[in-house]
Amino acid sequence: MNIRRSHRLLAHGAFFIVLALVAVFGFLGIPSEAVTEEATQPITAISWAQSAQPYRDHTGDVVLYCPGDGQVGYLAGSDIYTDDSSICSAAVHGGLITVEDGGAIAIRILPGQPKYVSSTQNDVTSDAWGAWFGSFTFTVLHDPIAGAVTVD
Repeated sequence: MNIRRSHRLLAHGAFFIVLALVAVFGFLGIPSEAVTEEATQPITAISWAQSAQPYRDHTGDVVLYCPGDGQVGYLAGSDIYTDDSSICSAAVHGGLITVEDGGAIAIRILPGQPKYVSSTQNDVTSDAWGAWFGSFTFTVLHDPIAGAVTVD
């Protein structure tokens, strides 16, 4: 089999896989626009101690999973958090997940801010902080089954 023919077969196979996915989602009543690039990103499981610092140079959203039965860790800021804060703890603070159940979240990396405010939300108190090098916030998480899950 020559290379040109194998590429053509591969392209046809990929087309039929996409067509099958669209048909399945359509059959389930899921609008095709709910199947986004973000929805097909792998979800990375993280620990409750994980901060956003390793993602500081990342552009776009990062989809993460916090396991259940977690423990709240260090947290500075409110709505916009220092990137050395616990991502999962910030998600509990923001009302996106619970310590008991955990869950999938999406963060967006932001530049550092001149200051971060303290607040108490969902039984979690964050610290206030001055200027810091990097930040993150939460963004829309697209679920191929449930659709968009938004953050208020």
